[in-house]
Amino acid sequence: MITDTQHRHDTIAAAVLAGVVGLAGLAALLTVALDATRHPVLVGLALVLTAVGFGAARWIARRMRERREDAADALAGAAWRAQNMPGHPLNRRDGSGVA
Repeated sequence: MITDTQHRHDTIAAAVLAGVVGLAGLAALLTVALDATRHPVLVGLALVLTAVGFGAARWIARRMRERREDAADALAGAAWRAQNMPGHPLNRRDGSGVA
């Protein structure tokens, strides 16, 4: 953990500066897009579709990650039961789960 307050202030200042520069860059790109197309509705629709696409990609990635984690948890649970609870009904070879 960094306890130097000067370093922390430098990091905060750099983050604020990056935010300002990023917003200025986005404003410049928006201006160029509006000048190139002359259709603000088209530009707005493209921005909305881009945002929806990124949102959908994030949702899909999160669902995939959660399913992988659930599968890994189930496998770890089965391994733990097999090692620590050999008589448990879920450890049957036929997979019926009924004793």
